[in-house]
Amino acid sequence: MPTNLLPSNITPTAFQILLSRYPTHIPPALQDLDSFRYSTLPSTLESRISSNAPHLTKPELEKLISWKLSHGKHRPQLASLVSSNSEAKVKAATGQVFPNEFPPKVPPKWETLKVSLDMFTQLKGIGPASASLILSTFSPITIPFFSDEVYRYLTYESSSKGKGWDRKINYTLKEYKIVVEKIKPLMERLNVAAWEVEKVAYVLGKEKLDLLDPEPWVEGGVALGSDAGEGGDGVEGIADSGDVGPSEGESVQKGKRKAMGKAEGDALSPSATKKRK
Repeated sequence: MPTNLLPSNITPTAFQILLSRYPTHIPPALQDLDSFRYSTLPSTLESRISSNAPHLTKPELEKLISWKLSHGKHRPQLASLVSSNSEAKVKAATGQVFPNEFPPKVPPKWETLKVSLDMFTQLKGIGPASASLILSTFSPITIPFFSDEVYRYLTYESSSKGKGWDRKINYTLKEYKIVVEKIKPLMERLNVAAWEVEKVAYVLGKEKLDLLDPEPWVEGGVALGSDAGEGGDGVEGIADSGDVGPSEGESVQKGKRKAMGKAEGDALSPSATKKRK
């Protein structure tokens, strides 16, 4: 029976179909930037972590923020604010992530996340959303990025501050805590990674899908809300797309899923803040 696309109800089939659509929302000019965010930088950080030297360089931080701006609203002054930080300050602030266990094998407790968030927000131009992006790049499987689409997807039914895809966002730590709390059940139920939820939310937001009425959104003969079996009509080929989750029973932590960001067309659309986000 078809159901809806809310985080509590979305089926594995619907999730994977939406995930496979992500590359179609990436303009060719931004594919390299998207690959940097989802593949190149996480691999670089993984190497540094294994050498007990986790940190971002200033050019890496600047490029990561460029990706963020390409993904969302145009905030002209944010890039210049971030560039005003010294190399030493960037390395010092980003080199103090989770000293006891990194990357975390399970989604960290809020108190643990907040320690690193507070360190990152000492940098000019880095607010809670950008700080969460840095954290998610260090651990893309367990830590979510506080993107507009992720927040609106996870709070779609909330009655406060607007509704659905038009919900107002203040980019506060309190709101990011909501993201951290609400994403965990979805990740556990579907056995998917935080970066996969991020991509699915991006597709849903870009396509402005009504999460309560999935019937019109059919791909290859399968309604997104249906509970079709693996390999059924409409999902053929998705397993080879490079953007799929682990097989049943496999931990989200297994590998970084090499496909992260390597799918055809990985990148995004243009944007740059006075207000830190």
